[in-house]
Order: sequence, then structure tokens, then C-alpha cells
Amino acid sequence: MTHFSLCGRRERFAFVVPEGVLATSWGAASTLVATRCPQDNRWTNLAVSTGATVTAKRSQLARPTPDVTGEAPPTEKPHAYEWISALIAVGIVVQFLLAGVGAFGAAGYESHATLGWSVHTLSMVEFVVALIAPRTKRAIGNSAALLAGLTLQVSLPGMRNDSPWLAAFHPVLALAMLVLAARIGARGVRSWRSATGRVTADVGTGWTAS
Repeated sequence: MTHFSLCGRRERFAFVVPEGVLATSWGAASTLVATRCPQDNRWTNLAVSTGATVTAKRSQLARPTPDVTGEAPPTEKPHAYEWISALIAVGIVVQFLLAGVGAFGAAGYESHATLGWSVHTLSMVEFVVALIAPRTKRAIGNSAALLAGLTLQVSLPGMRNDSPWLAAFHPVLALAMLVLAARIGARGVRSWRSATGRVTADVGTGWTAS
């Protein structure tokens, strides 16, 4: 069995595959050993008991059972700050709607301003949560960038009289904050899907789609 790595660190897992599920040029397989690259969540170097080697994405495989060493496979769990960021992204989308309502005279800008400050408050909560857990450079950096951007965002409308050209960047900055918040929130969704598993393995009976 030959192993090769496409990244700096490898994680090795063992799968139990029922007969007829995995077909290769070498015949049906009953045992499969996989190597996972944490950087891109891609499974590579799948070696079956017959000696064949294939490549597949993680979503195409069952959740791994513990390795022969007895160590349970690590699973990245979503963090609270990521869910808060997803909520912020939804709030920014609603902000665009409320801004349109005010611009076309359907209502005033009071709701737009109130929600804007609420979203800014959420970004402060997210930053504190990121400091508590997971306390990684990426989490703290992203949360700090989102907080700084939204702080400037809520300040720009007050500059309309003194610096109207600067205040005009209010909707542009909102788009940038939407992208940042959505990216952070999407990471949480991916972690949640990875933790729950879209496909689960029923050892001894076969693969069962969730």
C-alpha cells in the first residue's frame, strides 16, 4: 500500500464498506483506509483491501469509524461567533430593504437606523465571543475587522453635511461587510454540516443517507 500526501498534515481513518458498494477494477472491497487533508477537507489516497487506489471527495464517503488505533476521528465543530456573523449578514440584507423603503418614500429611515445600531451591537458581541472561544487568530481577526467596519458604517451617515463624498461610501461599505459576515457565517454552516454528516455509516449493514 503506497501513501502520498497533498498537504502538510495527514489524518488516517478506516472505513467498513459493505460488499458491492465500492466497485473497483480489482473487485469489491470490504475494508478501506483513507487519508484526509484538513486544509481542503478532501479525502485522498483511498486504499482498499484488494490494493486498488481511488480518489473521492469527503461528501461522497461515509462518516469514518474510529481508526485501528482506537482514536476517534476529529471533527471541527461550529463556533458561536460564526452563527452570530450569519445573523449579522441577514441583518445587513434587511438593511438594504429598509434603505430602499426610506429612499422611495414608503416609510422613514428610523427602522433602518435602529437596525443598523442593532447589527453593530451584535458585532461587538461577536468579537467578545470570539475572544472567549475559539480564541484563534483567524476568529479574532475576522471579528475585529467586522466590528471596525460596522463601526465606521454607522458613523458615515453623520458625515453627510461635512464630508458628503465620504458619507456616500455608506452602501459600498455595507456590501463589503455583508461579504465578510457571510463568509464567516458560511464557515460555521460548513462545520455544522461536517459535524452532523450528510452521509452516515451503519457498520455491518451498509451506508445510510441522512
